[in-house]
Amino acid sequence: MRIPFLKNGTSKSDIVATGLRSPQGFVIQTNSDGAEVFFISDHGPRGGDELNRLIVGKRSEDFGWPNVSLGTYYLDSEDNLAAALPVKFGTHAGYRAPVFFWTPSIAPSQLLIIPDVFSGISNQWRSGDLLLATLKDESIHKLTFDDQGFLLSDERVFIGERVRDMDWQSGSIILGTDSGKIVMISAKELKKHTGSFPPFAQYSDIQEVTMISYIKTRFSFFVEIFKSIVTT
Repeated sequence: MRIPFLKNGTSKSDIVATGLRSPQGFVIQTNSDGAEVFFISDHGPRGGDELNRLIVGKRSEDFGWPNVSLGTYYLDSEDNLAAALPVKFGTHAGYRAPVFFWTPSIAPSQLLIIPDVFSGISNQWRSGDLLLATLKDESIHKLTFDDQGFLLSDERVFIGERVRDMDWQSGSIILGTDSGKIVMISAKELKKHTGSFPPFAQYSDIQEVTMISYIKTRFSFFVEIFKSIVTT
């Protein structure tokens, strides 16, 4: 993965991370000391899906693939796979360890940083925590971290669709699924569920919208922003 650093006015690219198998989610956060932190979701071979954390500028990191994996063999015959790809399975020794890993596989995809607007729902929606979309698991996961970047909790919200992409619109989460649907989950709908954070959001409770209604909603959202600017 190559990340261009353009702040110094050059087009120089530095390799900051290697050993990634199939990364699909990527977000950048800024620490209180100004350091940039990358979070990367990565598919393992069969289990061993990873969430990786990298502080930019200190050194490049090697996350291990294809030398090590916390997943397992795809093929029944270990000898055949070892000849094609000599991976040490079930270990991550000698390489940068993931923040967290999932076995069995959840098939992680997009990552999003929870914005300030969601912090008003409850104290469980902390600004700066992450949402992770999944394919095989057909859910989104709310990931909470401490100040040192260690994962404190992984809370699952079941969607019932393979979620490929996510975005924010005001107080709603917008999901794009592999079946071609656009799904919107509002803050009000999430708050209906019991507990500090809903462990499961039933698909019947989620508002499914068409592309046309989605465009209309986005248009009205920007109209309201424009009105507020003109008024002020």
